[in-house]
Amino acid sequence: MSLPSSPTGAPEGSPVQPANRTPTGLDAYHDEKIEPIPIIDKDPMGYPRLAAFMNSDENFKLYRQFGYVHTRVLLHLQYELSSMEATLKNMDGADDRDEDRQLLLRSQDASIHDNPRREKLLKDFRGKLKEYDELLLLTYQLSSLPRPRPRDIESLDNFMSSKRPLVEREAGFINHGEDFVSPTCKPESGRVDDVIEGFLIRHPLWLTKVPH
Repeated sequence: MSLPSSPTGAPEGSPVQPANRTPTGLDAYHDEKIEPIPIIDKDPMGYPRLAAFMNSDENFKLYRQFGYVHTRVLLHLQYELSSMEATLKNMDGADDRDEDRQLLLRSQDASIHDNPRREKLLKDFRGKLKEYDELLLLTYQLSSLPRPRPRDIESLDNFMSSKRPLVEREAGFINHGEDFVSPTCKPESGRVDDVIEGFLIRHPLWLTKVPH
């Protein structure tokens, strides 16, 4: 005797298997793990509150690289090294034109003994070159850091405008968005966290604890 069939075609009483279907955006939403939004108003207003806000999201850790100042200092060091280089070449040329002193260009022992000015200059080069090279490499590394997303700059700007954690003369860094780098900036995700971040940009006070 055969069992009666259900509308799905399976015998009545047997477990119903869910039909295959294409995942929707809601599935992605439910699968997404949403981290709890930290409450930052427990920190004192001022730099502590600003630090708490910036630390509340990896994308809010925005810092100035001071690209202009780095470049100015590098140019100054470059000028100093160029001047020292010209002095060294003048010394070498003077010794080369004097047959009695040409040995100084062929022997370090002779040069150290008879031209201490050149030896001092070469020692000065070591410190100056080290200073220049280190700053040049660090500047390159800084400029290679990711640039923050415009909406992350806007989030920080909104917080600074609405909460005013700093005195005006010290809050001006926020006006240099083109100079910001973000060591911890994450790539665009295009998922639920983007929606949340967009909401926080439009409603920055939502991070503040509501009094009971």
